Amino acid sequence: MALAPRPAPRVSAMAIAAVVWAVLMVMGGSLIHLTERRHDDRQRMTTYTIAARAAITLEHQLSRSLSSTYALASWVQKHGGHTGGFEDLAASLIYLHDGITSLQLVSSDAIVRSYPTRSSAAADRVFLSRLSAPDPVSSGVHLHLLGPVADSSGGSDILGYVPIYLASRARRSEHFWGYSVVHIALPRLLRASNLDAIFSPNYNFVLSEMRPSGDVRELAGTGGVTLRDPVSIEVTTPGGAWVLSTAPKGGWTRSVSTFGWVLLIALSLLAASGAYVLMWRQSMAAASALYDPLTGLPNRLLFQERATLAIEQAKRNDSHAAVLFLDLDNFKPVNDAMGHGTGDRLLRESAQRLKSSLRTVDTIARVGGDEFLVVLTNLKNQHYAEAIATQLIDELEKPFRIDGREARIGVSIGISLFPRDGTRLSDLVARADAAMYRAKRQGGGSYQAAPTPDTGAPLSGYQTENT
Repeated sequence: MALAPRPAPRVSAMAIAAVVWAVLMVMGGSLIHLTERRHDDRQRMTTYTIAARAAITLEHQLSRSLSSTYALASWVQKHGGHTGGFEDLAASLIYLHDGITSLQLVSSDAIVRSYPTRSSAAADRVFLSRLSAPDPVSSGVHLHLLGPVADSSGGSDILGYVPIYLASRARRSEHFWGYSVVHIALPRLLRASNLDAIFSPNYNFVLSEMRPSGDVRELAGTGGVTLRDPVSIEVTTPGGAWVLSTAPKGGWTRSVSTFGWVLLIALSLLAASGAYVLMWRQSMAAASALYDPLTGLPNRLLFQERATLAIEQAKRNDSHAAVLFLDLDNFKPVNDAMGHGTGDRLLRESAQRLKSSLRTVDTIARVGGDEFLVVLTNLKNQHYAEAIATQLIDELEKPFRIDGREARIGVSIGISLFPRDGTRLSDLVARADAAMYRAKRQGGGSYQAAPTPDTGAPLSGYQTENT
């Protein structure tokens, strides 16, 4: 009797199915991991942006309050060390600056004048003990920060102080007179900085002080909470180190639940993988469309976005902003003589010098062959813009060494100020452009401010010795 044929083995089909399933599981797990990571990055970037805004606001309020020490020191120098009228000046400074509780004039070992007369005795004792060093002049003329120090009411004070030096005609030198001191109530400073409104209702925050010993002391924050894996940013203070940390009140969220994982892998794994790749390419293309490929600086499109935000911020804060239009001098002859490759390197090094001369909150963009636009934010007056323009001119006057050869260029700059020269970005750029061409006509290597609206005459200008 013949045997019945044996069924063909099905091991190969099952193995292929297992391999396909395993590959899809790996692809789905990788996609979900990347999705979670991107979601976490977005959460942290949003949180960092909020923390940075709060830190800038706090730094601004602290800087405004501490500036009263310079005003007081200048007043003492102007009056040759006489302190008559101190109370009137102190009262006006306290009225103008949020958070100040008292102003003082202090000799090397005693309080000379104080307004109001009642201040924190504990803070005074700590401050005077710090002045027991044998050589107070060695501290220089820079602003120093002390505290926070507990006051008599249970709060805490920050003390800022600047040494005062008086000119001695007989010795043709300066001698140490004492200190101008400002007491700033930390709770009032924080209220003026509006931190609760910035972080509420979605975030907890903690403001801490980093001590030289390495210890961390909490200064303020959302009470009774412990931040889990917070985003931290440094708050710049004179001679100090504060850290502002924040995290979402409900903790960091996940973009995909367990059920979503199963559903994504089972039904949409391949489609989700393709969508992720497409979104990634689109985001990369969008990013490349905002930056100059040669210098890496923002281009005109990104400059317009940031400059518009700077103008809106200046409107809200009742401050000033400035637009600088820069055009390189002598670049075309150098480019023609040394070659376009050298010219490209010269542009990159010029862009790096210009960028390194600006604050991190300012923006510089390349908008043409050898043309750049700069927006300066949070200015108190025009003089800061003029000082920056002078610094940029001086920086580009230094010779460049490219491939063993020396190249010299310069820059002409036009300045327009918000809101004096206009409230729209297009008007500010146009007025800065016109002022730049006026600097060009005067020989280059200089800056010119936009004409004042009422007279049409330039407000100010600057030329180097070589122009």
